[in-house]
Amino acid sequence: VKNIPAKTIAEAEKLCGAFDGEKLSSCHQESWPLYRDQILTPKGLEKFCSYTSDEEMQRRCYNALFYVIPVQVNFDQAKLIAFCEGMSVKKRAQCFANFASRFIETDYQFADASVGFCKAAERLGVQDECYKELAFYATFNYRPGSPESAHLCQSLPEQYQAQCQ
Repeated sequence: VKNIPAKTIAEAEKLCGAFDGEKLSSCHQESWPLYRDQILTPKGLEKFCSYTSDEEMQRRCYNALFYVIPVQVNFDQAKLIAFCEGMSVKKRAQCFANFASRFIETDYQFADASVGFCKAAERLGVQDECYKELAFYATFNYRPGSPESAHLCQSLPEQYQAQCQ
């Protein structure tokens, strides 16, 4: 990113506009530092990821930025929950799920905080995708059968625990 010649949003849009498909998507997503102030708001992020009508490319954009945003706010769980609550209904579940998994990708000790994201998602009825993502990561990020994996699985509601194994 440091060596990308674009130093302004207009330059990034011109540079990325020379590409299409996955190259366009990668270029746009990696230009996020130029849009930092915008992407730190739900509406700004939605605008950033609406550069294409391709739903898969949009999903990838959100996934990439949901990975970036927690670091930008120093993993402040209250800010991140409020962020997800401010997303459009269509993107709330992915927001909670991706933020929850980002926590355990960063530090295995964040398992309880990750589950807390999914519990917060329950208020909006979008917890299913979140819990399923944590069940997947319980054996992807953690060694299957490890105490850390078992702790995360046992912290999930019963209907998701079987998916951990």
